[in-house]
Amino acid sequence: MPCNWNHRELAAFVAERVREEGGTPIEVNNDGITTSTEGMKTSLASRDLIADSVELVARGHMFDGLVTIAGCDKTIPAIAMALGRVNVPGPLLYSGSIAAGHCVNEGGLFGGRALTIQDIYEAIGAFNAGRISADELKDFEDHACPGAASCGGQVTANTMATACEMLGLIRRLKPGNFRKFDVLSQITSSWLNPMGAVSASVRLTSRQGRAQ
Repeated sequence: MPCNWNHRELAAFVAERVREEGGTPIEVNNDGITTSTEGMKTSLASRDLIADSVELVARGHMFDGLVTIAGCDKTIPAIAMALGRVNVPGPLLYSGSIAAGHCVNEGGLFGGRALTIQDIYEAIGAFNAGRISADELKDFEDHACPGAASCGGQVTANTMATACEMLGLIRRLKPGNFRKFDVLSQITSSWLNPMGAVSASVRLTSRQGRAQ
């Protein structure tokens, strides 16, 4: 809409001015940065807020269909909730799981290991225990998340993506049948599928953890 058209440009201008004054601009789109703080209490509430926002826009504009994009543990369940509420044709596009990271120092404690954000907790513990240096910890932190996409590992985002795919919400719709897709019918007819898929993935992850 014209009233919001220039907000992206204005946000970039404001961020640059904040940097010039020595601050760190943060464009808010997720609460991941609030982990281990009081802000983490907002996590579950934000899912409902996102679902409400999608539903509000879809109903307000009387959309005939939606193409939704999600990629974190808040947006995936929120989008699934919203699609069920408005019940218009609307596939959920998952942005995928992040690639594994690797430390530059191949001879360290974590050298040669495929890293995920979950391993950062282990690295912090290793540093506190005196097993790695501050430089090794920084090497780990700088390379654990090498790019975009959801946190690697069997955590909420990938688990919910698995469940939504088994529900049929994450799907490739062929030309001509998009408008025939009934979200509620799909969910009610497939609700047992994600239960089995998630249980199987948890068992697999557990076996892999014991093997390490």
